[in-house]
Amino acid sequence: MLTPSFIANPSFQQFAAKTAKKAQISYTRAVRTGGGIDGSEILTYEGIPTICIGIPVRYEHTNYGMVAYQDFADTVKLVEEIITGLSSEKIAAF
Repeated sequence: MLTPSFIANPSFQQFAAKTAKKAQISYTRAVRTGGGIDGSEILTYEGIPTICIGIPVRYEHTNYGMVAYQDFADTVKLVEEIITGLSSEKIAAF
């Protein structure tokens, strides 16, 4: 993930992509040309390795944003798989 305010840790990105493929979870990489995310604040002053995981949403900045249930379920599964696959050693290697 690349935004004007944040560049995700490349090694962590690769780990997440490999985890998704191994668990047969579909995903899409995103490069945003506008806006920003809170991930940039985590990286301030040598913060921890960070990636951002988002759910595709329609009508994002409204009171009635909508997501496909399968996208939501896949995102939850991906986050669970990533967390399960992390260790102190792996995080230090990022």
